[in-house]
Amino acid sequence: MKLNLTTYGFYLSKNGNRFVIKADGKKDEISVDKVEQIVVTTKGVITTDAINLAVENNIDFIMLNNYGKPLGRFWHSKFGSISTIRKKQLELENTYLGFELVKDWISTKMNNQKKLLKKFSNDEFINNNAISKMNNYIQKINEMEYNYKNIKEERDKIQNLEANVSRMYFKTLSELLHEEYRFECRSRNPAKDYFNCLLNYGYGILYGQIERSCIIAGLDPYIGILHRDNYNRTALVYDMIEPYRYYVDKTVFELCNNKLIEGKFFDELKAEEKSKNGYYLNKEGKQLLISKYNEIMDKKIKYDGKNTRIEDTILKDCHKVSNKILKYI
Repeated sequence: MKLNLTTYGFYLSKNGNRFVIKADGKKDEISVDKVEQIVVTTKGVITTDAINLAVENNIDFIMLNNYGKPLGRFWHSKFGSISTIRKKQLELENTYLGFELVKDWISTKMNNQKKLLKKFSNDEFINNNAISKMNNYIQKINEMEYNYKNIKEERDKIQNLEANVSRMYFKTLSELLHEEYRFECRSRNPAKDYFNCLLNYGYGILYGQIERSCIIAGLDPYIGILHRDNYNRTALVYDMIEPYRYYVDKTVFELCNNKLIEGKFFDELKAEEKSKNGYYLNKEGKQLLISKYNEIMDKKIKYDGKNTRIEDTILKDCHKVSNKILKYI
C-alpha cells in the first residue's frame, strides 16, 4: 500500500516494525510489510526512527510540494545498478538506440492520447477530425530515419510534432469535458483552472514514480536524450514520462466526466501580478485525486504476455532501457 500523509500537522513515528501515524486526533499503526511507499504532501513531524525503518526496508519515501512535484526523497544508498549504465547514458544522445527510444516514447504517447479521445468522444466529427490529424503526425515520426549528421535537427522535428499533437489533443479534450471543467490551454504552476490543477498534481506524482524506477534500474535520471539541455533537472524523467501521462489524463478526465470535482477541492492563489493567480489542490482534493490515480495504476494489463499492474510496468520498462544500453552502447 501507499501511505499518503495529507493531513496538516501529522506525526509519523515507529513502534517496533510498525509505522505509527497520528493525525486529526486519531492514531493508526501499519506494519512495515504492508507499505511500499510513503508520500508526504503537507507539513508535519517525522521521526528519524520512522525514516530509518523506511530506508532499511527499501520503502520509497518521497516529499511533494503543493503542485505535486517531488521535493526530495529518502532511500537506501544501494538503490541502483552499476555505474557502467550511467557512463553509457552519456553516449546515448547521438546514437541510433537513443533516436529509436525517443521515437518510441513519443509515438506511444501520441497513440495513448488518441486512445483517450476515442474512449470519451461523443462527437464523431470532433473525434474523427482530431484522430485523422494525429495519425498523420504519428506516421511522420514513425517514418523518420536515424541520421547521425542531422541528429539534433531530427530530435527538434520530433519535439515540434509532439507539441503540435499536444495542442490539438488538449483542445479536443477540453471540448469533450462538461462545460464547467473546460479550459483554454495547458497552464502549469500555478494552474489557471481546475482541470490543469489536477493534471499538474497528477503529473507530479508520476514524475516521482518514474524517477524512482530509473534509479532502481541503474539509470541516471539527470542524463536525458530528448530533454538534454535541462540543466540540473531530471531530464531522463521528462523523456520517459511521456508514454505514461495517459494514465494521469485518464484519471482526471474520469473524475471530471463523473462530476466528482468541486470547487471545495481547490485553494485559490492570489498574487500581486494577475498572471500569477491560479489554483492548487487542498487536502481533500489531493486525497480524491491520489485515490483515483492509485486505483487506475493498480489495474492489470497484458505486459510481455503476463497480467501486470500498470505501475509495475514502469520499472520493467526502465530495466529494459538499462539492458538495451548495456547491450548496444
